[in-house]
Amino acid sequence: MTETDERSPLHWAVMNGDLPLVNKLIQSGDDPNTSDESGWTPLMSAASAGFAQICDSLLQAGAKTNIVTKENRCAFFYAVSRCNIQVIDLFFQNGLANWKKDKFGMNPLHRAIANQKCSTQLLQMFKENDAPFDIPDPDGNLPIHIACYENRRDLVDWMVKNIGASVKSPKNNEGKVPEQLFPDVAFNA
Repeated sequence: MTETDERSPLHWAVMNGDLPLVNKLIQSGDDPNTSDESGWTPLMSAASAGFAQICDSLLQAGAKTNIVTKENRCAFFYAVSRCNIQVIDLFFQNGLANWKKDKFGMNPLHRAIANQKCSTQLLQMFKENDAPFDIPDPDGNLPIHIACYENRRDLVDWMVKNIGASVKSPKNNEGKVPEQLFPDVAFNA
């Protein structure tokens, strides 16, 4: 049985963060890989919301991590873009990192850096799990460009010190180097 928007009872239990009901539905045979009309699975919803225990239950029940939405985004993409550290850690511990770009040419790292919840702790986790710090978005922006644009000096400093990024190069599609994207005064590295 599904609701009018094609969400199963398992989808709704996940969206409400109801771990006991999620486990009951899984035990009664609900499919953890059912997608709604947008292609969202229960695992995607749990990853996006930051429900690590629910993600763990779904993974143990056979939830697939390679299913994608119409935007070509998987559960890992949503966990990373929302900076849900416990869920991200769960994916990393299980070898489930997937840095593929969505249909708009953005990868999860690009989205995470634009999120104000992103931290240097997360960047370190990403580095340890082969995040693509050298891959640009469709506008030619590397993660350091995005951090400069978002005025995240903490992230910029971390990238300069820990991955050898530069605020002086390369240029994006508009011909701007990262430091030119800061919304305030020039950056002094």
